[in-house]
Amino acid sequence: MKLFLDTADVNFIRSTYSMINADGVITNPSLISRSQSKYGSAVLDLKVIGRFIDEHGGRLHVQTVGRSYEDIMKDASFISEEFGSRTVVRIPVSREGLAAMSSLSSAGVEVAGTAVYTFSQALLAVKAGAGQLTVYAGRMEENGLDYQALVRLLKKAVPDVFVLVASIHSHETAERAAEAGADGLAYKPELLFSEVGSLLVSRTMDGFAESWKNAYEIGKFEKI
Repeated sequence: MKLFLDTADVNFIRSTYSMINADGVITNPSLISRSQSKYGSAVLDLKVIGRFIDEHGGRLHVQTVGRSYEDIMKDASFISEEFGSRTVVRIPVSREGLAAMSSLSSAGVEVAGTAVYTFSQALLAVKAGAGQLTVYAGRMEENGLDYQALVRLLKKAVPDVFVLVASIHSHETAERAAEAGADGLAYKPELLFSEVGSLLVSRTMDGFAESWKNAYEIGKFEKI
């Protein structure tokens, strides 16, 4: 199971990598617009993130913004040139997006089909050359769609395609995605560490500390 950070916040990415070895970062225009730019522009932020992720052996996923085939191709060219060779170009699965995926994958560009809500969408993206698919679990739930069923079907029908589940609104959503067979999960900053400092964890740590102190009359390790 791979773990991605669903954010464009440079500070959060750096602080997270100081604690855990994540597998990369996924971004989209909405995330970028909400993040507070550290270096003055989204492009500079993404360059910094790209270099940082590359140094740690991860992947940066950057989504195109254009709606027409020509604009998607321009965006993809810019993304590939500016953000490093390990960058994955994310393209929404529309008619124009499928045409762009086909051209880009034929040219050796790594492409991920995103905003995937149905099996037919996913199948078309795979046939257009997408090696990865991004399923938006939260948005599917909000619209009465079963993301678990979609992930299961994808892993059965196209097992070699990497299925990443994003738009995760709760730990239960993440767990259900993992149960369905997702290859990777993309966590938002507000969710990723929310259970690490839970009351149950705190109580457990207090209990360990008290047991140690009762047994050895000190609350820490000391040389003897």
